[in-house]
Amino acid sequence: MFYNIKPKSNNTNIYLSEKSGSGYTTTYCANCKRLVFKYNYGKASHHYAIVGGRDYSDCLQLVSGSIPSGLLVSKKVIQTIIEEKISGWDYYESIDIVKNEIKIEKQYFLLRISGSCDLDYSKMNLKKKNYCSLCGQYDLNRKRLGLSFIDKSSWDGSDLCSIKTTPGFLLCSSRFYELSKTKQFKGFDFFPDNMVYSIKR
Repeated sequence: MFYNIKPKSNNTNIYLSEKSGSGYTTTYCANCKRLVFKYNYGKASHHYAIVGGRDYSDCLQLVSGSIPSGLLVSKKVIQTIIEEKISGWDYYESIDIVKNEIKIEKQYFLLRISGSCDLDYSKMNLKKKNYCSLCGQYDLNRKRLGLSFIDKSSWDGSDLCSIKTTPGFLLCSSRFYELSKTKQFKGFDFFPDNMVYSIKR
């Protein structure tokens, strides 16, 4: 079973805005002319400013949007996934977080998720159209509705993964979910009920 995983959104959990040095680069696909977004991992210093909240939890949120295939996490989370050999990530880097222009002492990291899977479009009664072989983007024959399903054959078996076609949506295995409870990670939201992404059997 997969769990949808993301930073907890509430009034107490610290939330951030990008200050400088990070974010996206955008280009247009030479073939289909669609806009292509790329997040700047490892190419610049990542700076974030606290704009609300008071609890320095283990997973922090941005004011708007999400980091494609990435999370902002505490040193505790990084140490745990290394010690417990959690799979599905390939890179992390320290980030700077400031409050009133002063850098906070607690250490946080930008974690890049490398595990991947994709949706089972046939089970969701969807069809791809206008597929671009260069950038990989496409249109769907209708709007996505209802429960989403993961195609088991597309899952690389990782504990952490993102959906190839929707990298802003992150998933985790039951193993990571149970570990987060045992280690008492704070600031994560998991959705195990009607928002679960089921594996096609």
